[in-house]
Amino acid sequence: MKAAGTGQHPRRNPVETRRFKRRVIALLVVLDMLLAFLVSARFFFRADLSRNGIYTLSAATRSMVASLPEPLSITYYVSDTLRGRSLFPSQIQDLLDEYATWSRGRIIVRALDPLKSGQGVNVESLGVRARQMQVVERDQVNLATVYSGIVLRYLDRVAALPFVSDLSTLEYDLSSQIRSLVSARTRTIGVLLGDSRRSLGQDYRYLQQELGFQFKVQEVERGAPIPAELGVLFVIGTRDMDDSAAFAVDQFIMRGGRVLFAVDPVDIDLAAGLVARVNKNTAVEDALGVYGARVAPEIVLDTLDQRISFSVQQGRYMIVPYPAWISVAARNTDATHPITARFGGLDLYWAAPVEPIERQGVSAEVLARTSPNAWAMKDPFETNPMIVQTMKGPTQGSPAQIDVALALTGTFHSGYAGRPIPAPSGDKATTPAVTESPPTRLIVVGDAAFASDIAQYTQASYNMTFLSNCAEWLSQEDDLLAIKTRAQADTRLDLLPDPAAKAAAMRTSIAVNVVIVPLLVILVGVFRLLRRRRRKHESPGESA
Repeated sequence: MKAAGTGQHPRRNPVETRRFKRRVIALLVVLDMLLAFLVSARFFFRADLSRNGIYTLSAATRSMVASLPEPLSITYYVSDTLRGRSLFPSQIQDLLDEYATWSRGRIIVRALDPLKSGQGVNVESLGVRARQMQVVERDQVNLATVYSGIVLRYLDRVAALPFVSDLSTLEYDLSSQIRSLVSARTRTIGVLLGDSRRSLGQDYRYLQQELGFQFKVQEVERGAPIPAELGVLFVIGTRDMDDSAAFAVDQFIMRGGRVLFAVDPVDIDLAAGLVARVNKNTAVEDALGVYGARVAPEIVLDTLDQRISFSVQQGRYMIVPYPAWISVAARNTDATHPITARFGGLDLYWAAPVEPIERQGVSAEVLARTSPNAWAMKDPFETNPMIVQTMKGPTQGSPAQIDVALALTGTFHSGYAGRPIPAPSGDKATTPAVTESPPTRLIVVGDAAFASDIAQYTQASYNMTFLSNCAEWLSQEDDLLAIKTRAQADTRLDLLPDPAAKAAAMRTSIAVNVVIVPLLVILVGVFRLLRRRRRKHESPGESA
């Protein structure tokens, strides 16, 4: 033993030393966590592992909200009844909070229950709309009025999203509204109906509704000069587009206007038993040939088709496959183009082939094609569903993949250069004042019916989404379009348009859920049983 007074300290108990170290480490961990909480308000990090990162703001949105000139307020009017029965209000709140975080204090977010705050009438005057929802309370089913709308205020400007129930396009809707509020600019799209039998209010209600979310829709009269301030024009149908009407559109393009052409070189008379005739007015198709797109007066048929319901006698209907109503699958679109990136679907009705033509200064991109098992029907046309359903291929030649939608970009030459054109009054006019356009954009789709309310018969809401994407691309709002196409696609098996793909997916699902998963559970159980028996047999020897 060491004698007392030698100057050496006694050895510390090892147990006490370990306890002391654990206390110090615990204290340091608590201090680190406290410091992290203090600085967390200055830094933001979020890991989004979802497909396409749909729960994270895009770079375009982050840049926009971080550079807001003035403060912006976002009020989410949501009923507590809805919060307690659905998940989406909390998801919407999370996304709004992310807007506030990236804005660095420029955006203020609030959430209020209009009914509890007594603002129900007031919020409806701002554009928020209520809905009825079934609520079960004390074994009784009642109807409750619920709100889930968003109001944005910037300076003296107000915009609203009437009712929001999911996040699929919420970032796009919010960001486009914010941009419109900040710029104080109303985006307007002109719609010119080239078929005198159709009206915007009766035949294109879904198109109006879809475009109306982000644009002001203005109908344009055939043959009248097209206002340059429109910027974007949809020409839907060409049956009654004579030279004077086509010339007005031509001059709109020559001034830098951007146009979507939904053409119908073959007219289908819906009121006369689907009688099909080649359109006599070819003015638009002739001009498109000069711009860089050839549209053939034919009807495309495809084994990747939709079904049609028709009356066989009074009170009786039949539903049969109809190859003249074709479905465009994602694999047959341009995944690199902003319009068809993360493509959701497209149904075409009596579509015509659209072929790019090489033109100097114009680049063409094929947006959509048929499946490889398609063919074109020439005049005389057969559209009777009972007969068309039996068609499985062309009578001559082999099936092929046919282009049905093009995007053209560049400098276009007038389809009327050097030609006298008829004025609306019937007099002859001189050659066009403008024969070459500045760089602009065109879209050509070989079908006019796909933009109409016929889309409801095949539940083709994605047709309207495609048209909305076209409007954004023609408006040259590519960053907003990139936000919109990040939306998560609907991957339900019953929405696969290709029967072979649907059958294969169903077989795979059944095999995985009915065979593979139960088999794995059995194998794991057998393995654990065998291992337990082996240990039981080995344990006596080990103890000896």
